[in-house]
Amino acid sequence: MNERMTILLLFLAGLSFRLLHCLLFANDIIPGSDQMQEIMLGRKFASGDFYGVLDTYWAPVYPILIGIVSAFIDSPVIPAVIVSIIAGSLVVPLTYVLVRQSYGRPEATVASVIAVFFAHLINSVVMVGSENVYMVLILGFLIVAWKALRDNSIGLHLATGIILGLAYLTRPEAIGYPIYFVVVVLIYNFWLKRPFLRSSLPQAAALLLGFFLFATPYILYLRGETGRWTVSGKTEINALLAKVVDSPEMENVEPSSLQMPVRVFLKYFLLNLVEVNKIIPIMFPPLLFLLVGLGLFRYAWDAKRFEREFFSLFFCLVTVVGYAAAVAQLRYFLILLPILFGWTARGIVNFAKWIHDSTREQVGPRATTLLSPTSLVVLSITAVYLYLLPLNFYMRSTERSWEISGYEERNAGLWLKQNTKPDSLVFSASRRPIFYAETKQLAPATTDIGEILTAIKEQNVDYIVTSERSLKRNPFLRELPEIVKNDPGFERVYEYNETPGYQIVIYKSK
Repeated sequence: MNERMTILLLFLAGLSFRLLHCLLFANDIIPGSDQMQEIMLGRKFASGDFYGVLDTYWAPVYPILIGIVSAFIDSPVIPAVIVSIIAGSLVVPLTYVLVRQSYGRPEATVASVIAVFFAHLINSVVMVGSENVYMVLILGFLIVAWKALRDNSIGLHLATGIILGLAYLTRPEAIGYPIYFVVVVLIYNFWLKRPFLRSSLPQAAALLLGFFLFATPYILYLRGETGRWTVSGKTEINALLAKVVDSPEMENVEPSSLQMPVRVFLKYFLLNLVEVNKIIPIMFPPLLFLLVGLGLFRYAWDAKRFEREFFSLFFCLVTVVGYAAAVAQLRYFLILLPILFGWTARGIVNFAKWIHDSTREQVGPRATTLLSPTSLVVLSITAVYLYLLPLNFYMRSTERSWEISGYEERNAGLWLKQNTKPDSLVFSASRRPIFYAETKQLAPATTDIGEILTAIKEQNVDYIVTSERSLKRNPFLRELPEIVKNDPGFERVYEYNETPGYQIVIYKSK
């Protein structure tokens, strides 16, 4: 089988597996707060409001992709699911290509098969976030960047920069990877004793040109909207800096003094590294690292292998350190998985070969067939699948599913969509019912309950949604349900109270 057919079959396998999960567990596909906002921006794009897709907090590529699909499918959720499924499926063949650059076809095939079913990749599709689109771009960057280094190609360095520009427009944290690759270019060319002026300088220039070709318009937009030079309006990007500024240790510190800020920064940086140490074993369970170690260190590295592994290890290090300097969440580290899959696949192949060679002369012909490298690889992949099975979203307890998913808010929103006019004004502290109702929201603009009630009456609110979930997040609203219940100007038209802790009620203005 040729490489193109292999890549096509891997894509179809990834597509089928993800589509199957989305069909079987469609009830669990409920966007979170971040995803709802990106979908709403995408729907603006689909409606022809092309400038409306821009936002200081949310990068534009993922909403634009949702908007393109939304132009053909009128649904708040399905377009995002389609984008996630396709992008998640592309991760599979791209994993094959990435690992193929390092090792042989067996390792690349095993790595891509793991990518087909790996639990957190399936979970990320169901979450309908930007993770899969971002991972496709980062994989594309790693593949093209390595080929650019090996071929000493200015054009490929330009293409690498363009891919990184698109990655930045998907997730702003990609701003760090051009710096990473410039460093790699300098080290690699120095290693090969290539002349600086003829190699490193034009390659770095081409990379940065490609990156800023796509990134500059958005950076200028941010400058115009925020009044300062920044890579994103996300507070997450500056989370560690915010902790440093707000730390009690910073009280009465002279603005010109750098010693204390550096010390406090290092403190929170180390605390974030502790969080990373908790996240990594959840993302990639510990026993798999035995296979990673076997894949990396079973054989001595020659010069070519050293160059490749340095490229991958340095990328992993930059990613971990970068997020430790900002904010650490499991979904941010998913881009490391394809590299880990490659090392795991190498470990599985080495392990199968070791068992086969060790037992070949100890067992009979029938057992030798059962212990062939191919059979052992299949058994190993099956064991990995079973080992990862509990990490899948559908293995969560019912209580945990209700805590995460917001079923009752979704159902209330769908009821509103069926029973209200599109221009109805709904008061709700939670965005989810409004998102599904596709109507207008009046959100609380203050924590003073009196001012909130005044705003409800002055703006002639048509419906009020109260839920136990939103009361937990907004305790200042705890008196609202009783007030509205006893208000003769409102009547209860919808209630769900079958699941303890997740009651939700809708009141209609008379």
